[in-house]
Amino acid sequence: MALPLETPLPEPTPNPIRVVRVMPHTLVTGNEDYHLNNCSAATTMRQPFWDAAQLWTEVVVSDRATLSDGTIISVPDSVRWDIAHEVELAYQDSLATVSAMVHGSVMLAPPFTRWYVIVIWKDLTYSANVSFPSDGATAVAAYTYTQHVPEMGPIKTAPCTA
Repeated sequence: MALPLETPLPEPTPNPIRVVRVMPHTLVTGNEDYHLNNCSAATTMRQPFWDAAQLWTEVVVSDRATLSDGTIISVPDSVRWDIAHEVELAYQDSLATVSAMVHGSVMLAPPFTRWYVIVIWKDLTYSANVSFPSDGATAVAAYTYTQHVPEMGPIKTAPCTA
């Protein structure tokens, strides 16, 4: 009895874009008040923190790169888009961690209270280099990846007034 021939799986193509991962620089960029009013209810109000503030990210890739021979080149928009995508993938574990923090926080307001939640905005900024092939040479460009992260800060309570 003949055994079926196994077809070999194709080798994965190595990604030619290499992102240098770094630790973030953290900067508090501002605060804002969020009002949580539970003045007419007889039960505790529960509201997800992400209703008050949304996490968002941005990637900036330099429009210039340096080839291995020192020549400065322009980085085409299509390549910059690919680089931005790879940078986002490189930091997806960090993004998942801060996203879980934001989505796991709940604001609670007991009955007949008014709460003032302070939303603290922090930027986690990762700045480094990325290398990619360009016409048979290796090019290096700078990138900055920023996670704009809201954090639930102090909560001040106030009684409801008529």
